[in-house]
Amino acid sequence: MFPVRQTWSGQGSLQMRSFATSGPAFKSVIAGSMSKKARQALRESRQQAKKAKLEQSKKKVKKSGMTHLSFKDAVRVLRSDTRLPELSSLGVESLDAANLTKEDIVTYSETALPLMEGMGLFKKYQHHELFEKPISLISENTMWIQNLVKNMNKTTKDNRHFLLGEKGVGKSTLFAQAHAIAMSHYKEDVVLLHFSELENAVNGTSDYLFNPKTGLYQQPMFTKRWIGRTRFVNEKVFKKMPLSKDLDVSTDKSNFKLKKDTHTVYDLLLRSRDFTKASSALEVFIEQLQHHSEKFPVLCTLDNFNGLLEEPYTKYHHPDFRPIHLTEFEMGNFFLNLINGEVAFKRGAVFAAESGSLSKTKTLTVGLGIDEYDPYAKKSECDRVVAERLLVNGGASVYKLQNLTPTEARKLVSFYGETGALTVRDYPYKVPVTMPDDTSSVSQFKPVGALPLVKDAEAQKERLIDLAFNISQGNPGYLLKAAVYDC
Repeated sequence: MFPVRQTWSGQGSLQMRSFATSGPAFKSVIAGSMSKKARQALRESRQQAKKAKLEQSKKKVKKSGMTHLSFKDAVRVLRSDTRLPELSSLGVESLDAANLTKEDIVTYSETALPLMEGMGLFKKYQHHELFEKPISLISENTMWIQNLVKNMNKTTKDNRHFLLGEKGVGKSTLFAQAHAIAMSHYKEDVVLLHFSELENAVNGTSDYLFNPKTGLYQQPMFTKRWIGRTRFVNEKVFKKMPLSKDLDVSTDKSNFKLKKDTHTVYDLLLRSRDFTKASSALEVFIEQLQHHSEKFPVLCTLDNFNGLLEEPYTKYHHPDFRPIHLTEFEMGNFFLNLINGEVAFKRGAVFAAESGSLSKTKTLTVGLGIDEYDPYAKKSECDRVVAERLLVNGGASVYKLQNLTPTEARKLVSFYGETGALTVRDYPYKVPVTMPDDTSSVSQFKPVGALPLVKDAEAQKERLIDLAFNISQGNPGYLLKAAVYDC
């Protein structure tokens, strides 16, 4: 506080007034008691003190060992893989389409791994942070899908499959294996298309605009992000695909003409900015893929498909605030046409899968021919329009994924033990405590509830393997949690 100013009134009482060191009152006092030069010096000293305090705050080092993230998110960034042995030292090889053996533990090649990450094939909570590179087990499901991927000699209209299974059974992992098999088998002569989170097309998280020519709503940023990932993953094969016709595309500053047989599909995706506006750019891109699909087969995977069908009406609205239906979107129609065969490639395969983390929907089971349509059901429970679209061309074939067999589960948990991810501790157990006959000596007594320790670590490991399988029933996701995270 500023020093107190004292004044005497006529009645002899003491009046006291105090001023804070900031605000108009203080400034007026300073202005009257200090010279201009002194005020300038005070102002400069304050600025220097403020600057010094800022510099000091920048030099503070964050304490290690702590994170603001929750456990589920923290384990992904704390690099636990640095404490485990390298996969090469354990004999883990990269997935090779020509040499697939059941119950083998494989990883992905240095060439395929960046492309798979670019496609978004590895999900957030699959615990791939345990090792330096993601690993997977060659199971019966892998052998099924590798036969389809290696023999993509027919049109996708006749090669459509929908994967069903409980949460954690490995549907997304199977998609990753399928793309790795395709890259290994076809080298650079295959087109890879992947949609990781279809619910983002209907949950209101992207911009949208109406295209009067097509009568459909488009989502420029959602489409542009997918086009960018697809261009990165398929750069080499797209450069081998010359355009089948002349195209006029708009660039950042002007229009540009792409010439037939001179420019490629990669040039179209690189130069064109039409994907960010109301245009037919997506349709043109698909037409080019269809034109070249006789020489370059197309592998397309759609994950979280039930997220697209959770609600028949999306979170987007017309100008009059009516909700927009899924079939009124360009991308929504594109997804439905891929799985029902209306958009088909001369050679290739289309796989779609539900997500166990999202709610079940009657629309999907009716559209797959599993359940019959109930005419009295609410539209929010079963949308007849979408279900009928899924049944076009006979519908997709349904494949229910199998859990791991006891042998496959043992192989996987044993691998966790070899890497050190599985901690085998001496497990305490209680034994009956009886009163000794000779009660004269204290050394003869055992503490009540004493826990002797099992010294046979190998036997304890076998017990953990059996316990993990019994808890998970062979479900790979729950098996990992039961074996490694002791959940």
